[in-house]
Amino acid sequence: MTARTALDPDRVPPVAGVLRRAWHESGLSVPRIAAETDISAASIRNFFQGWRINSKNHKPIPSTPPDKYLVPLADVLHIDPSELRAVDRGRAADQLEDRLARSGHTVTAEEAANEEAVRARASLTHRLLSAFTTDELIDELAGRTDSRARALFD
Repeated sequence: MTARTALDPDRVPPVAGVLRRAWHESGLSVPRIAAETDISAASIRNFFQGWRINSKNHKPIPSTPPDKYLVPLADVLHIDPSELRAVDRGRAADQLEDRLARSGHTVTAEEAANEEAVRARASLTHRLLSAFTTDELIDELAGRTDSRARALFD
């Protein structure tokens, strides 16, 4: 266990991985997702990481979104119902299919192109950043921040 993933990875619900991947691919911010789904940003973050801290004993516990939260999240993040079925969330997948059918929304060519562009940028960013160690990135950001701060006082 690390400080960042305070729950044993074997206990993290599989749906968290689906949500996290779709979130990264979407390019949407958590506050924007919260606004579009009426789910608190804190809850969304818990669902993405797959755990939260128990308020009684302050220990990490799995955090799995109930269907009433998973369906709007999946809709906003454009998660295919088959992905939900693959992680044993069949009822939520059925509800998502019903929701999509009722909305009558079909993805336009422009939306599909935008989504593809976001995925391409995310992939490129990941490849570029993976070439550097965490320490190198921190040093670079610190240097940029320091130089901008110095420019304010010159």
